[in-house]
Amino acid sequence: MVNTSISKLRELGLSYRKAEYIYGVAKLVTSGYDLEAIKYMDIEEAVKELKKIRGVGPWTAKLSLMASTGNLSLDLLEDKAVSKGLERAGLSKSDIEELMEKAREYIGLIMYLLALKYRF
Repeated sequence: MVNTSISKLRELGLSYRKAEYIYGVAKLVTSGYDLEAIKYMDIEEAVKELKKIRGVGPWTAKLSLMASTGNLSLDLLEDKAVSKGLERAGLSKSDIEELMEKAREYIGLIMYLLALKYRF
């Protein structure tokens, strides 16, 4: 059983929706779901599996996989913050393709940092 509540998570400064999602993941794991096993799946399958969890989209799925596996080669192109970051950085589609080709091993990290820098 999960030893907290959504209201306790809200006290930490989380939005209601995020608290609800985190609580849901905690309940899922405590009921036997093997979240740890996902990092050993094929990347595309792992992303699909994570996206089945309520509140987990491509951004969260890929960042979770990058953090748990150390694989920083996952692009985050479908994320709106990343798209805006790349656009605000003045990168064209060909620039992005070239960047992905030259820095594939670290493209996820690069895109994450661009999204953070150009988010606002």
